[in-house]
Amino acid sequence: MNTELFQPSLKPGVNYETKSYNLTSYLYACMIGGFLPALVLGMQNAVWLRVNPLLRTVILIVGIILYFVLPLGILRFFLGTWIGIAYYFLMKRRYKVHEGIHGTIQPMLHTAIGCSFVGRMLEVGYIVKGVPLLYGS
Repeated sequence: MNTELFQPSLKPGVNYETKSYNLTSYLYACMIGGFLPALVLGMQNAVWLRVNPLLRTVILIVGIILYFVLPLGILRFFLGTWIGIAYYFLMKRRYKVHEGIHGTIQPMLHTAIGCSFVGRMLEVGYIVKGVPLLYGS
């Protein structure tokens, strides 16, 4: 008989607690704040929910590539919303498990406001100064 079956699966000294932002609030922050809050808050939430690092890296790289590939205008303006919606559906299952084990929900208002402000300022700076740098004066 296999004696491993009778050993405890939870190891002492390891923190198994998960925490997360509310995914609906995250989606609102992405709609209002744009690209930067979508990636920053999404990556923080993915770390808290203990998502596979490969999946986190893929989400991050795809978001950055889309930011530089999409032309300026309405498509790039809604990029944060698209990333937020994709992240919402990717993390929905993990979030339900998190809620099921009574994990903690972290407040995100101050972080979302800060990321939204910085993100929008970076986008304006990129539009004003970045276009001449990329394409010449």
